[in-house]
Amino acid sequence: MQGAATVNWFDVQGDAKGSIQVKAPAKIIIQPWAWHEVIADTDIVMFELNGLEDAKDDTFRIEK
Repeated sequence: MQGAATVNWFDVQGDAKGSIQVKAPAKIIIQPWAWHEVIADTDIVMFELNGLEDAKDDTFRIEK
């Protein structure tokens, strides 16, 4: 990752949750069963290393 971003997350199978600000250079690792969002604080460049097939079993849509 390049730039700065805020990562919000929570465990969909438990009570754990958090928010962290990440600044480049950084590697962000998201654990299985974690809903997450990345909010750009500056212009950012990110590379997603999982394909659609890799994430099909743990992709979540959270209703507001």
